[in-house]
Amino acid sequence: MMIPLNPYIAGNPVGGGEAFIGRADVLREVLRMLSRPSENALLLYGQRRIGKTSVLQELRERLPTEGNYHPVYFDLQDQASVPVSQLLRSLAQRICQELELSIPELDEANAEAAFQETFLPEVLDHFPEESQIVLLLDEFDVLDNPSEGKSSEQFFPYLRNLLMAHLERLQFVFVIGRRPEDLTNITNSVFKGIRSFPVSLLTEEDTGNLVCLSEKNESLLWSDDAVKQVYALTGGHPFLTQQLCQEVWEAQYEDDPEDIPTVESEQVHISIAAALNGARQALEWLWKGLAPAERIVAAALAEAGPRPISQEILEQYLQDSGIRILIGELQNAPRVLEEWDLITAREDGFCFCVELLRQWIAERKPLSRVQEDIDRIQPMAESLFQAAYSAYYSSDFDQAIVWLEQSIGFNPNHIRANQLLAEIFLAQENLEEARRILESLYAYQPRAAKPRLIQVLLNQASNTQVEKRRLARYERILQIEPRQVEAWYEYQKIWLRRGDSELAHYESSRNHDSQSLGILDRALYAFKQAKANDKAEYVKLEIEKIELQQHIKELSSLEKQENYREALELGISLHQHYPSHKNELPDLKLLKSKFELFLAYDKATEALRNKDFNVAQRYLIEVIKIDPEFKDTAYQLYITVQTIKNDEVKKKTEVKKKPDVKKNLDDSDALPTEEIEFILISTFILFLSPFIFLFLFFFGMPSLIYASERNLFNKKLKRWKSFDFIFTFFLFPGIISFLLGYFLPFVQYFLTPYK
Repeated sequence: MMIPLNPYIAGNPVGGGEAFIGRADVLREVLRMLSRPSENALLLYGQRRIGKTSVLQELRERLPTEGNYHPVYFDLQDQASVPVSQLLRSLAQRICQELELSIPELDEANAEAAFQETFLPEVLDHFPEESQIVLLLDEFDVLDNPSEGKSSEQFFPYLRNLLMAHLERLQFVFVIGRRPEDLTNITNSVFKGIRSFPVSLLTEEDTGNLVCLSEKNESLLWSDDAVKQVYALTGGHPFLTQQLCQEVWEAQYEDDPEDIPTVESEQVHISIAAALNGARQALEWLWKGLAPAERIVAAALAEAGPRPISQEILEQYLQDSGIRILIGELQNAPRVLEEWDLITAREDGFCFCVELLRQWIAERKPLSRVQEDIDRIQPMAESLFQAAYSAYYSSDFDQAIVWLEQSIGFNPNHIRANQLLAEIFLAQENLEEARRILESLYAYQPRAAKPRLIQVLLNQASNTQVEKRRLARYERILQIEPRQVEAWYEYQKIWLRRGDSELAHYESSRNHDSQSLGILDRALYAFKQAKANDKAEYVKLEIEKIELQQHIKELSSLEKQENYREALELGISLHQHYPSHKNELPDLKLLKSKFELFLAYDKATEALRNKDFNVAQRYLIEVIKIDPEFKDTAYQLYITVQTIKNDEVKKKTEVKKKPDVKKNLDDSDALPTEEIEFILISTFILFLSPFIFLFLFFFGMPSLIYASERNLFNKKLKRWKSFDFIFTFFLFPGIISFLLGYFLPFVQYFLTPYK
């Protein structure tokens, strides 16, 4: 497809064309002023690249359609240094050109009087009485610069008279790129009584309309998310919106698409870098338009990130970044930036209105690079410094000191004033005062103070004989610059000497006890400071040896007290802390065995106390296994075993006791198993007893008769015959059977629990 035109215009005014979007509030305010007979001037102000020139060009195109107005646009950008007569001649030429009039040029010798008395009346006569000439004066604040010749001093009084001469038919719209209160008194005298109106950021709706310009010429479509992304990045800044959309458009047509591309939010994000690069010159110009205090605060806010930060956090951030004292200009800077629509104040703090601008400042103007602006925050401080600098080069040190102290009084953060004051004190060999100034400067500007501060500290260290003071100076130097060779050499030499002295004292002493630890600690600290690692390691081993000996004594004392729990804990701790002294460490296995021995014995004693003899027996057996001769364990075990046996006998005796037969079955719903068994056996015996009786009676009686007949009961009988022996063998069973058969019914009767 044929590549269409890019509708976005970045950097050039867009007034009077389709690219001009919004600004209804500004146009309304201008028409309101023009309609009021009592007013003939309006002051428009806004930050650079906010679209002020586009507004004037739009007024030039639109005012003729709104009434009998004849606008004339005149840019004062290059008129700052020209004489008033030449400025008026240029303005007259512009009026004739815009209004298509043919009027002779002004005489340069009498241009001021001719412009007001001859030229303007002649111009007004060319138009009806109800017509109004509207002068649109762009970049008017360039005339507010006393250093650019005398044109401003002469022109502003002339302009005051001009405003009053043709009140009804000659109207003025002034545009400036700074706040009205920032103008000089002579300029403000012109605008006294004239209303001012800001040219600010576009609304979100107007920004969306500007973004969608490409949809009018059907060259690019935008998703809703992409439009929102553009507004989130530009905040409605017209120039940056045009720049970003222009880069997005160019990126979409790099590959010569066949259909109309549609932009998504990701593609907007990709174009940020290109947009910032394309807007570099304009952003630099905007940055230069900020005062030093506003630059510092803007840089601090930009580095803090996109999230809002409170006034307190901002001040702390400035102090951490080297702004030691927040003078009035720095405290007022957030308010000024807010008036410029660069930042906005929310409930939770300040944040940038334009995210693209924040990103550019954070990348291109970090706080570390704008530190030089600190000196120019307070003009009086800078003027005093310049005077002191001249006095210093004239060798008038006393006067230079007076002015420098006054300069620092106005701006304590003035870097060069502090540096020069320290330089003068150094030249006067007032080292302590020079060090005080440089230390103060180093606290918030370390890079500026570092070289001279090190030099002063080295001089102080070499000039003092007090070792403690020399060491303090070298320590301070190494804090500032750890690799400073001279300071490190002297610092190391002092600590090595101290360490060797303490070590010699220790080695000369006979008793290496706890008192020696203090000596060794001092020696170890000294060698560590000197980074003498070998000597430090030797001293460390000596300290460990003494400490270990003390702990071994403590462990022996615990063993004597039979406190083996703490003894074992101490032994474990010694093995962990002194691994390099293995030969001197206690036997952990032995300690653990003793601990388990005493623990088992204590548990056995506790069980005996609670009359839990089975548990006591178990723990006493454990003790016997470890040490058979430990205390009275064997005796305690014997007593325990006897007690357990006695208890078992007693229990068996209680089991054999006669059960209570007086109870009736009706007294209980359930009988114990033992009673049921006894009842069954008794019943069985009762059933068989008659048969047993008859059997034993007939078997036993013949045997008894036979024995009687054979006289087997004769005690004098010396021996038995074999036949007699056989019958005798049945004699005793017969007697027993007879007796058992005779008494069994009675035994059965008494043994049965229920009759």
